[in-house]
Amino acid sequence: MIDRKFKNPNYGNDDDDYYPAYFNIESDTDKCGFVQVAYCDEPGMSYEFNSYIVLKDKESGLFYGAGSSGCSCPTPFEEYQTLSSLTPLRDLDHLKAELRGQFSDVLRMPDPDDDCDSYASRRGPMKDVINKCLDEARQGGLK
Repeated sequence: MIDRKFKNPNYGNDDDDYYPAYFNIESDTDKCGFVQVAYCDEPGMSYEFNSYIVLKDKESGLFYGAGSSGCSCPTPFEEYQTLSSLTPLRDLDHLKAELRGQFSDVLRMPDPDDDCDSYASRRGPMKDVINKCLDEARQGGLK
């Protein structure tokens, strides 16, 4: 099977390299051959991001997921340049496990009843974000 690359055909067509070398699976979803099914973003972030996207391949109908995190310098999801770099999602349980992995730090934060609860206020909203993402994926056809 040939790996599909998200290469931008306009890259290098001008002197100032205005165009990026690869399309971004989040901002150029359609150009990469996908439909965005769901998106999760960790709440309470400032100059950083921690996100997960669920995509449906227009050609095959298969579902894929990708997580991305970092400071404000990189573009979210810029590290994904080929189909093989994405995670094929088997079902909703698989997606749930992926989301737990992506957002494990915030989900493991101290209990609100603990004395050290400075980050605990984000755990409840994060669970809501994950449930919304799972609902969106279900509505998008992931079983």
